[in-house]
Amino acid sequence: MAVDDHGRGIWCGNNRLPQILAIDSSGALYLYRNVGLTAMVGRTQVGTGVSAIRLSMVDYDADGFQDLLAVEANGNLRLYRGSGLTTPKSEARLVVGTGWTDYSGLRSLNGVTGLNTTGIAGLLSNGTIEYWDLTGGRLTTPSTPVTGLGGLKLAQ
Repeated sequence: MAVDDHGRGIWCGNNRLPQILAIDSSGALYLYRNVGLTAMVGRTQVGTGVSAIRLSMVDYDADGFQDLLAVEANGNLRLYRGSGLTTPKSEARLVVGTGWTDYSGLRSLNGVTGLNTTGIAGLLSNGTIEYWDLTGGRLTTPSTPVTGLGGLKLAQ
C-alpha cells in the first residue's frame, strides 16, 4: 500500500500513546495503533472514501476527541470528527474551509494563545505561518505569528 499522507496524534480515547492515521490512493483510512514498547506493525481499516492530499489530526470541535482535517485536491478542508473510538463519527463530512491547497503543511498546536488552547498552523509557500485558534470549536480568522520561513517545512 502506498500511503499518500498521514495524521499523527492521540486518535483513540482509550490509548494515550501517539498513533498514525493514513490513507492510501483508493481513499481507505487506516489506523496504526501504538501499543507501546513495540513496533507499530498492524493496521486496521477505519474508513473509506477519504479524498485528501494532506491530513492533520486536531481537536477541531473542542469536545476532547481528536478530529481529522482532510485537505482535498480542490482546496476544501473536510472535517472527520473523532469519537474517541477507532472510527470517525458516522455523520455527514462537513467542509469547514476552502482554499487550503496553498499550505505545504498543517500542524496541530496547543497552548499558543493561552493555557489549554488548541489550534492549527499552516505554512504557505512564501514562508508565512498562519494560525487558527480552534478553542471555540471552529476556525477563526487566522493570525500570522511567523514569516520568513521560505524553503522550510513544518514538522508533522
